[in-house]
Parts: sequence; structure tokens; C-alpha cells
Amino acid sequence: TCVHQHLSTARIEEELDRIANQKRYSFLTTTLFGALGAFGFAIFFKGNWQEMLASFGIGIMIRCAGWCLTSLKVNDFLNNLVCAMVAAWMSIEIHSFVPEANINVMVISSIMLLVPGLAITNAIRDTMSTDYLSGLARGAEAFLCATAIAIGAGVILYIWR
Repeated sequence: TCVHQHLSTARIEEELDRIANQKRYSFLTTTLFGALGAFGFAIFFKGNWQEMLASFGIGIMIRCAGWCLTSLKVNDFLNNLVCAMVAAWMSIEIHSFVPEANINVMVISSIMLLVPGLAITNAIRDTMSTDYLSGLARGAEAFLCATAIAIGAGVILYIWR
């Protein structure tokens, strides 16, 4: 738009400010759809109804933990690490009350909410369009995010085992 319409710098800044100040989805909306996402991944990973409901609840807990950490201005690495720890811990706790619920399905279904799919996609897109520096930066961001998720869930599962 900026190139084709030859907008002034002031007009571009106005538009960027408007975009930055747009109303985001509410906490309740993101929590509900995060929980539904975890529920859906449990179906995808062939979970039973107990694992689906458990993943729904864990999805709520992950969104609440993420919201709290974001409001405390915690960086993304630590945020993902703690949220993955919450997912693994909640899965273990649910398994202790419902032994037929598979921990693997619950953990995988819930941490899928944390996976940096957009960052990975953008890294590949930037690299394919020969913007190597941006692709490398986005790829590093996605790698660090995935590392935080793996460490968080792995530490809790290691302690439990």
C-alpha cells in the first residue's frame, strides 16, 4: 500500500500507530480457544475423552500462566519454559488421579499451544525469498522457543520418572 499510494512518512506513522493500538482478543477469548486447541490436538493424537478433557483444562492453565508471566514482563524464553513445565506437571497430576489417562497425549496436546509455528513459517518464507538475515533471526527465535518448551517439559518429566 505504501509503495503504490506514495504515502508520506507522517501518514505511514499514523497507520502504524493505528495498527499497534488495535484492540486485541480478550483474555477470556484467547484462553477459551487455547483450551479448544489443546482439546483438538488430543483428538488428533488419538486421545480418549479423559485426555481430551484434561488437555482442555491444561490449555486453560497454560494460557493463565502465560498471561501472568507476560503481565510481569517475563521474556518469551522463560514464559515458554514455565508454561511447558505447567503442562507437564498438570499432566502428571491428572494421571495420578486418572491412571488410564496417557501422560504423553496430554503433554503433547497441551504444549502444541506453545509451538512457534508462525515463527518457523516466517523463517522459511524469508529464507526462500533470499532475505537470509531475517530468516536466520526468525529461525533462531523459533529454535530458542522450541528449546525452552523441550527443557520445561523435559525437566518435569525427568523429575517425575
